[in-house]
Amino acid sequence: MRKLFFELMQVGMGQLDCLSRGPSPEEWKELYELSQREAVAGICYRGAVSLFDYGLRAPQDLIIDWMAEAEEIREHSEHTFSLLAAFQRQVAKESMRTSVLSGDGLLSSYGEELFYLRESTAIDVYFKGYRNVAESNKQPELDVNLMDSVGVGKSFWRNSRMEKWLQKNGDMLFRQEGELMVPSPTMHAVLYMAYLYNRLLSHNLSMRDLMDYFFILRAGGGRFEAFYDAKQTVGDVFSLLSLSRFARGMMWVMQEVFGLKRECMPVEPLKEEGRFLLDDVLLDNHFLLHWGHLLAHYSWYDLIKS
Repeated sequence: MRKLFFELMQVGMGQLDCLSRGPSPEEWKELYELSQREAVAGICYRGAVSLFDYGLRAPQDLIIDWMAEAEEIREHSEHTFSLLAAFQRQVAKESMRTSVLSGDGLLSSYGEELFYLRESTAIDVYFKGYRNVAESNKQPELDVNLMDSVGVGKSFWRNSRMEKWLQKNGDMLFRQEGELMVPSPTMHAVLYMAYLYNRLLSHNLSMRDLMDYFFILRAGGGRFEAFYDAKQTVGDVFSLLSLSRFARGMMWVMQEVFGLKRECMPVEPLKEEGRFLLDDVLLDNHFLLHWGHLLAHYSWYDLIKS
């Protein structure tokens, strides 16, 4: 079932043309439920529809439900995006700089057709200015997490390194992209890795989060902008933030699940860590082995505080 699920996502994303085999009616139902749990139902619906050309059809009742859900996702995403763009325009009038760090800032990476099938949840927005100004301009229905700093776990020393690094490279946080202000693609590659790490610690890491990172890396095509320290690579920043092993595991997941090409990766994949992360996302792990791995390879302080 894992293989079929990965293939269905890839068909929806435009990475594959067809599945390796046709699912049974029971398997279609399981694929639909898995796509809902992992917050990728809209993308997977696109894949299911694309398979009509190959004679593969989900049961009619199921595909109707799937279509209705995909349309709800599209309407919600479009509405959220317009609210977010209006929020940024309004606070900009009051001399406040903001940058959309999480999924809704990825329109150019996904492309418009796929982007609006992405399920939108709480949005991380970095701001420079007064919090009360930002809060007063936010519409109640806009689910935004306003951040005046970017953290990596709970470690004071690691977050201090992140803060100093951002001070040197702060200009890369604010790039106008269509209607939104977002980080540069290279900055996104760094900050989203920190976001994924935080999601792991809070037990909220989902396939949608992983898919976001795939699109960030694929859009970059392996081309990374120079940092303030021109000799510093994205991999060097991961090392600075003690994210090297986690990042290498993520590269294996990008390759295994989504078919990301090696030239798009900033660091080498690590299969052992990647399999652990994938099992964590799919809730397919042994409790004691899972926590043994976390304690062996991750910050005890992060785990305790999370």
